[in-house]
Amino acid sequence: MEYKKGVKSLDHVNLNIDHGIYGLLGENGAGKTTLMKILVTLLTPTSGTAEINGLTVEPKNFETIKKQIGYLPQEFGLYPNLTVRESLEYVGIMSGVQFMKSLQSKMFILWTERSATLPERW
Repeated sequence: MEYKKGVKSLDHVNLNIDHGIYGLLGENGAGKTTLMKILVTLLTPTSGTAEINGLTVEPKNFETIKKQIGYLPQEFGLYPNLTVRESLEYVGIMSGVQFMKSLQSKMFILWTERSATLPERW
């Protein structure tokens, strides 16, 4: 995969990762973002293949793969004028999920246990 014309960001990568939560660290331009974008179906490899749980990362498998991976990019666009709760509600609405009672109770527990450390705007 090329980062810019003639500059490869990923070349001959072979990677097996077990289930779990991981962070990806490396120098600027090392290919971290490109690799993650391929794994979460935002990019398709220009050569070779990428697989997630036996599914090749290609358009016909994108929806299935997206259901198996959670991805939080370094920079993501939440509206700065929204509170944490409003942001969660917005994402839920856009995803077709109603704001669930279980989520409300989890958020309440977080609020009661950590209220001293949370910003004023909840």
